Amino acid sequence: METITQANEKKSTRVYKGWDGWQAETKETVNGQTWQITTSKRANGLIACSCYPITVLEDSVTVSVSQMMGETITLFSEKGTGTEKKIREVHQRGILEFDTCDKVQNRVKKYEIKVGQVLQAYSGGQYSDDGHKYAIVSMNDRTAKIVGLETLSIRHTETYALKSIENIFGIGTYYLPGEFLETDELLDLMNRANEKEQADEREKFAKKTTVNAERAAKIEIGAKVLPALPEGVVSVIVAELRQDESDSMTDYFAHSTSKVLYLAFSGHKKDLFAEMRKACLNSDVKEIKAYAAVPTVDRNGEPKTDNNADWWHPADEHREKYSMGDGYYLGASAYSGWVIKKETYGFNLEALQIAIAEGRFFVPMASDNPKDGETNVAVTVSVSGVTISDYSEKAIVVRGETKQIKEELKALGGRFNFRLTGGAGWIFSKRDEQKVKALLGL
Repeated sequence: METITQANEKKSTRVYKGWDGWQAETKETVNGQTWQITTSKRANGLIACSCYPITVLEDSVTVSVSQMMGETITLFSEKGTGTEKKIREVHQRGILEFDTCDKVQNRVKKYEIKVGQVLQAYSGGQYSDDGHKYAIVSMNDRTAKIVGLETLSIRHTETYALKSIENIFGIGTYYLPGEFLETDELLDLMNRANEKEQADEREKFAKKTTVNAERAAKIEIGAKVLPALPEGVVSVIVAELRQDESDSMTDYFAHSTSKVLYLAFSGHKKDLFAEMRKACLNSDVKEIKAYAAVPTVDRNGEPKTDNNADWWHPADEHREKYSMGDGYYLGASAYSGWVIKKETYGFNLEALQIAIAEGRFFVPMASDNPKDGETNVAVTVSVSGVTISDYSEKAIVVRGETKQIKEELKALGGRFNFRLTGGAGWIFSKRDEQKVKALLGL
């Protein structure tokens, strides 16, 4: 239920029944400042009318209420039953008090913010003037260009969000009432800020030039070793050294990468752990080489048995091909330590050449006198006890101790069949023979 009691350009009132009973609200604008006047029954049994300043944005819908800033003023209150009639009576008394309230009248004297106004930035924690004062050097209806008095940094802030330092509440930029810079001081401040900005740009350009020159020199060094990607290379196996940047208090999980080593080229995009382990042997880092050996337990510390063989995976093998996952990788954790994975899209020739110059390239290269068609494309793993042979004119079969590489065989398109002539095995198309041989190191 709702009734409108009065409305005009500067004042509008509505009385309605909400979850907490009857209430009345009036918005009144005085000297450019809009106030919210509210009447309702409080928990202490009093029917009270109070007011607080609000900010109405340009869309006339979004309202930023400053009630939480300690600016609420009680206009009138008395005991009574929260009926519609009583709410109206108390609200009318409150509006009369609003027109004569000294606190309101002092507050509604609109303070003019203009060029030269000194501001104070507050970033939380201990309040300090050092390095946080600014002055407005130019402004329009929405934004102000401000310059740091000590830092000479130039930035912009929204003028409607500026509030008096007397009502400081949380992080923000506040104006210091009555504190202004004279015109000569403003000109000197702006000149020094412009000089600093130009010096910063020159320094930034010099650094960029130096970085580009160093990068070009590294590419030139790397190009002597690797002038082009070998034919057939579609991915590269890398080792990333990661640092944990997570914050458990805020449920924030992330990592940064401080170093990337290139371990091996690959001629396919399949994520094969056997291939990753073989690539680890190319590194000179002890922690990376350790991943060449398959752990005997899973992540729960359980060994492989006949009962869990269908779902058991070594402790360092991670399969996270889902949203926000890290894909397939070897490692103790996705957030810290060395992580070995296949990179299909995140590498290019120049990145590899730079890695060569920086000593981060461990990919075995082709011999000095390669045979026709020879390339160092796929890193392979020799698997003992496994054989590969022709099964028909269009198929090959892999037999033997294949349990440890069943996921890799399946990823290459193999199908296990118990009823094959000559015994159970993995059937592949003849077209996949070279990929299977690459996996088995044959």
